[in-house]
Amino acid sequence: MMKRTVLIILFLVLNFEIFALNTPTQSSPADGAIDIHTDATLWINQVTGATFYDYMLDTVATFDSPALRTKTHSNSYSGWTAGDLFFNTTYYWKIRARNATDTSLWSSVWSFTTDIYGVTQSSPVNGSTNQNLSLTLSINDLGAENFDYQLDTVATFDSPDLKEYTHSDAYGGKTVSDLLYGQKYYWRVRGRNDADTSVWTDTWNFITKDYGVTLSSPADNSTDIDPKTTLWINKVNGSENYDYQLDTVATFNSPYLKEYTHSDAYGGQTVSDLRYGQKYYWRVRGRNDADTSAWTSAWNFFTKDYGVTLSSPADNSTDIDPKTTLWINKVNGSENYDYQLDTVATFNSPDLKEFTHSDAFGGQTVSDLRYGQKYYWRVRGRNDVDTSAWSSAWNFTTKIYGATQSSPANGSANIALSSTLFIQTVNGSENYDYQIDTSLYFNSPLLSEYTHSDAYSGININLTRY
Repeated sequence: MMKRTVLIILFLVLNFEIFALNTPTQSSPADGAIDIHTDATLWINQVTGATFYDYMLDTVATFDSPALRTKTHSNSYSGWTAGDLFFNTTYYWKIRARNATDTSLWSSVWSFTTDIYGVTQSSPVNGSTNQNLSLTLSINDLGAENFDYQLDTVATFDSPDLKEYTHSDAYGGKTVSDLLYGQKYYWRVRGRNDADTSVWTDTWNFITKDYGVTLSSPADNSTDIDPKTTLWINKVNGSENYDYQLDTVATFNSPYLKEYTHSDAYGGQTVSDLRYGQKYYWRVRGRNDADTSAWTSAWNFFTKDYGVTLSSPADNSTDIDPKTTLWINKVNGSENYDYQLDTVATFNSPDLKEFTHSDAFGGQTVSDLRYGQKYYWRVRGRNDVDTSAWSSAWNFTTKIYGATQSSPANGSANIALSSTLFIQTVNGSENYDYQIDTSLYFNSPLLSEYTHSDAYSGININLTRY
């Protein structure tokens, strides 16, 4: 009987050692860890045979404060995400394992301390300068669910310029606009969740740009600029409108002062009706709903002396038709073009011809020119406020002959008694005179003379009389 009792006790002991649950252990956060997110996950090392794990999490190691939180999950999970923790608080936690027949001992107690702020600033970095007037205050999320910002022109965050913002953790920063130009700003952030609000982060600062724009082109001290040109700028993010001043003096107070404004939808301002051969000064400033920047430094450029250049007939050309087109290279900003054409380079003979056309045309057709004549021509541009200097004079010489024979070829034989004399017409010849004779000097009694207009390229003749 005694032997049987010993065997039963031994059997029960052996079974208890086989099936008793081991105590699980914590994995992370490491014991004593600091700066842990307030949505931390408590990871564990699972044990064989467990089907459930119980957690205790509290702000005191005795696990009996009003902040005590408990959690149970199945062995499908190896951790518990404990959100909405207090900021800058030390937490204690322990775990145990369970199954349908047994419960392990509690693990040893580990602790960790949550982050103070729930957030840190990222950019603009502290002490930054030359910042845009619209920029993003970027942050690093440390587990908070919402973020509050303060932005001010004083480090005490109590001026009339104080701006306050809030966003959820769906965003990594807050875009701010309508900042003042050349202003030092201070900013800080704090995190929030459903249980707590962190303290404010350290205060960072940055300084915005003094200028709401920079100049691009025409480059400073440029020359040979068209009297209609575009003043291009480099826009600054946060400037919503741009003001321009353009003048013939650097003090921007002459009667010729021009002022323009456009929104940030455009990258430059087109100016026209500028004077020829004139030095201009220009500057720009940016504006938004809160402020107006200082003017940029003034740049200058010179406009072209000439409102046009000549193209063709090329200078010193010969054999030009007595009806031809004087082609030009137009200059942007010249609205009309004046031509002078004469047989003398001083443009003061009785043969002087003058023409004008708008910038809708690229040349002037001239006709009724003399044959074998040297002509001089020049052009100038005009707009609503000025007239350019005359271009340099070019010259060309017209053709000596107003037509050339085509057929029958010179020296031909066996020509039919009824034939057509064909010619190569010349542009600008309006009528053609023919002489036919048996004498080289066209002075015999058989001389015949004919005329036709430029509507025809030849005449029919009857040679039976010869």
